[in-house]
Amino acid sequence: MTRKTTALVLGICIMLFNCLENPYEYSKPQKATIVINEFMAANNLGIFTDDYGDASDWIELYNHGDESVSLSGLYLSDDSTKLFQYALPEITLKPKEFVVIWADDDPDKGALHAPFKLSATEGEEIILTVVNGLIIDRIRFFAHSGNPEARIPDVSYGRSPDGSSNWKRQKEPTPKKRNLQ
Repeated sequence: MTRKTTALVLGICIMLFNCLENPYEYSKPQKATIVINEFMAANNLGIFTDDYGDASDWIELYNHGDESVSLSGLYLSDDSTKLFQYALPEITLKPKEFVVIWADDDPDKGALHAPFKLSATEGEEIILTVVNGLIIDRIRFFAHSGNPEARIPDVSYGRSPDGSSNWKRQKEPTPKKRNLQ
């Protein structure tokens, strides 16, 4: 074999290995239709409660695409140094469907309870990634991030309209429902 042929074969092998190593790369466009759509970082008044009657921080995910998408292989985190804190459960979101994840640091309560809480006082970020660490959505609400309304207790912050790039304080929290404009 010539050097060129060897380099070509090696390149093809690396490409094939990467495809096998990263099965979610092909589904990236479909997975990217899942977005962080609304959240509440301080649910003090219990406006919305989980199945146990507990008021906790929550994060709403939304499928703004035209096809159903499995959440398997997606992760949520509140820490950019630990992108894989919470593996989303193996559920499928239909087009225009919502799901709420409880950020209550109590994963023993069930699959929809993340092992972290959100901090309205200090602010932080919510990150949605695929299994290879590619960030497909992120919202930051640190004190210096320009999103002070996202840190107000008992107020939700969401996309308006759903799935868009525009974020704003919601007139009222709308978990699992369309955001009010």
